[in-house]
Amino acid sequence: DCGGTGSSPHGSQEAEKGTGTKYPSNPAKTIAEQRRFPFATDNDSTNEELAIAYVLIGSGLYDEAIRHFSTMLQEEPDLVSAIYGRGIAYGKKGLHDIKNAELALFELSRVIALEPDRPEVFEQRAEILSPLGRINEALNDLTKAIQLQPSARLYRHRGTLYFISEDYATAHEDFQQSLELNRNQPTAMLYKGLTFFHRGLLKEAIEAFKEALKQKVDFIDAYKSLGQAYRELGNFEAATESFQKALLLNQNHVQTLQLRGLMLYHHGSLQEALKNFKRCLQLEPYNEVCQYMKGLSHVAMGQFYEGIKAQTKVMLNDPLPGQKASPEYLKVKYLREYSRYLHAHLDTPLTEYSVDMDLPGSFKDHWAKNLPFLIDDYEEQPGLQPHINLIFLFSKKERKREEGGAAAAMDSGKLWPEVYPGWRQSPDLNRSKCKFFLWRGKLYHLGPPVSHRSRSLVEESTIKTTATTNENH
Repeated sequence: DCGGTGSSPHGSQEAEKGTGTKYPSNPAKTIAEQRRFPFATDNDSTNEELAIAYVLIGSGLYDEAIRHFSTMLQEEPDLVSAIYGRGIAYGKKGLHDIKNAELALFELSRVIALEPDRPEVFEQRAEILSPLGRINEALNDLTKAIQLQPSARLYRHRGTLYFISEDYATAHEDFQQSLELNRNQPTAMLYKGLTFFHRGLLKEAIEAFKEALKQKVDFIDAYKSLGQAYRELGNFEAATESFQKALLLNQNHVQTLQLRGLMLYHHGSLQEALKNFKRCLQLEPYNEVCQYMKGLSHVAMGQFYEGIKAQTKVMLNDPLPGQKASPEYLKVKYLREYSRYLHAHLDTPLTEYSVDMDLPGSFKDHWAKNLPFLIDDYEEQPGLQPHINLIFLFSKKERKREEGGAAAAMDSGKLWPEVYPGWRQSPDLNRSKCKFFLWRGKLYHLGPPVSHRSRSLVEESTIKTTATTNENH
């Protein structure tokens, strides 16, 4: 609609300025007549010129809009609408350029000095301040706007900033105020639920998420958050159902794939979890959480090469200057060293090595506290050794066969000589032992498989290695 048809404020189809830019005038004329822009004047000609610049902003032509406003301000330096519009245009050009941000704040502050009782200007300035990390200043502006003219939008906006600041109780109060002014706000209801969630009030959070879904049945973020709350409650089935509904609405929703993968990992379904993390990385290759969890899942299944390769990718994502390092970036160096340590001891009996003795106390202390990997006199673990054989997980069919063999041995105590440590000629005792080992084996299958080779009967029921059977088996 901004192509420019009909008559311009100057009687031609398009108003052409000295820069050669063609200015759309038909929608601008309508906007000017209806005075649908901030700080309209009593002069119709001025309003049409202002409307043209605001249409340029709406069309994404920010530089042209700035030039148009600047031309008007040369003739009338205190034209509030032009100052305000130029500030908005600078902000929309992109706050990644600090110069744009400074110019936007300068223009909006000029407007506040000229018109101190207009809440929308304080709100607009808060929208510039908050992405710059100046949250307290943004909160002050929003508080001033609310004092001038309370609205559901302003309370929601301020509540969001309190939420970002992790002041969940105050954020909850603002979202509640917003919902009292306008009940039909699924986003505000979602954030109200999240304030409950982050304070551990899971049942209240679930009710809020369900209410948000009543207001908006295809609300993906509400399904995702509902699944997360059910997961924290330990309701695996309900969490799975909620994540599935979110992915039915958008199968490429990265956050849902990430959360579902985390849930499956902690539930012991490592291969299913790995599928989610891989899909997440296809959609978002630099997602550190999915990359970290992919490496962790591989290592937990004994796939050390793939695991360490994924961990190394996380290590390469160095934070930018001034940027805070992510928890995954801080933890991954410890995980990679621990993975190398486990791989180096795959063929070592459990009785002959100890993590507590082999790794320095500062290593574990720094890892637990999520501190940067700065450990004096630390000697790196050896890389993957090709002569150390890998681990293979039993398939369900193979595991059933192993269980059957163990069950058949239950009654054979009297037929066997006492040549194996722990084996006795009492059938009842042997039957109890075998049942115990089978039960333990199933528990190992439900949880993450051990990432190193053991010579115990328990682990022999869940993992198959290429090592030669020896007395310790």
